[in-house]
Parts: sequence; structure tokens; C-alpha cells
Amino acid sequence: MTDTPESAPSSAAPSLDFNTYISALPDTHKELLTKNGVNSFEAQEKWISNLNSAIGKKGIIPPDEKASDEEKAAYREKLYTELGRPQDGTYEFTLPEGSKSEYYTDEFMNGLADVAFKSGMSAEGYQQLVNFIGTGFNSVLAEWEKTIGEINKKLGEDKMDDSSNTSTQSKDDMHQEARKKMIEANNLYRKGDFKGAALLKKQADDLYSRL
Repeated sequence: MTDTPESAPSSAAPSLDFNTYISALPDTHKELLTKNGVNSFEAQEKWISNLNSAIGKKGIIPPDEKASDEEKAAYREKLYTELGRPQDGTYEFTLPEGSKSEYYTDEFMNGLADVAFKSGMSAEGYQQLVNFIGTGFNSVLAEWEKTIGEINKKLGEDKMDDSSNTSTQSKDDMHQEARKKMIEANNLYRKGDFKGAALLKKQADDLYSRL
């Protein structure tokens, strides 16, 4: 007797429900699949394929949107190091040509380096930052020193004029007022109040022009 197609026993394995499958897995495996949104055999196959692809990638793999803050922070640290940030936070740098080192205090430069490190700045980027700040500051400093020189020169000339007996009382008062404003302007320039100093210098120059 031969079996007909209708009576032949089936050779196909019984189908496995995904929920039945996942329930039989260890708790750690269940948690891993659930955390990654794997809810079907198709999703599991896709997830495994993505893992294999990620393993083959070079470099640093960004965390997904479900990553914890700690995982995201660890990723940033690795990325910053990969991009050239010094691991110990120490930046080597050279001041722009013409800079006066006494104006670049350790307190200022250490504070700048701290901000750069926390921002993930590379060693090359830090040097560019120093160049930008230094060039601008040196320009302001040159103008400042020029103005200080003009003030000191005027004060010196005025001191010589004070020895003359030909000045009237009115001119003496005007001299004193102009000199006082020049001294105040000088003090403000040394404190870094360039706007206030410039205003006082202009007032003093106006007084001198009327003598």
C-alpha cells in the first residue's frame, strides 16, 4: 500500500511562536531583546545583522537614543580623545608674535585651557584660539600703550609749563584741571577701562587746546 499525498505524514516542523521562544530564554537574554525592541523573529534577524555590521565598523560608534547619560558621556570622552583633545588636559601653545608674556597670566591661561578641555577642543583648535585672542589683544594693547605714551608726554610738557611765571591764574586752573584728567585717564587705562580713559583724555585735550 502506498501513501497518497492526502494521507502522507507532514515532514515540516511545527511553527514556533516568538513569545514561546522568548519565554524560554534566560532572563538576561529576554531583557536584552526587549530593550532593543526585538518582538519578532524578523526583528531579531535585523537586529543581529545590525550588530554584525557595527562590529565591522572602524572608529567610535555613537550611542543610540535609548543610551543612558553615562553611556553618552563615555562616548563623548572617547570622541574628544579621537579628535585630538589632550587626555591630561594640558595644552601646549605658542603666543602670537609680538605678545608680552606678562599679560598672559597663569590664572588666565589655565582658565582658558579648562574651558577648552571641557568643550572637547583639540590641541590644534586650542592653538588657533590662542592665536585669535592674542592677536586681538595685542592690537588693543598697542593702541593702549600709544595712548599712555601720549598722556605721559603731555603730562611731562605740562610739568615744564608749571615752572613758568607767565601763566595767568585762569590758565593755571585750566592746566591743573587738564592735568588731573590726564592722570585719571592714565589710571583708567591701566585698569583696562579704555572707554572711560578715552573720554577723560578727550576732555583734557579740549582744555589744553584752549590754553
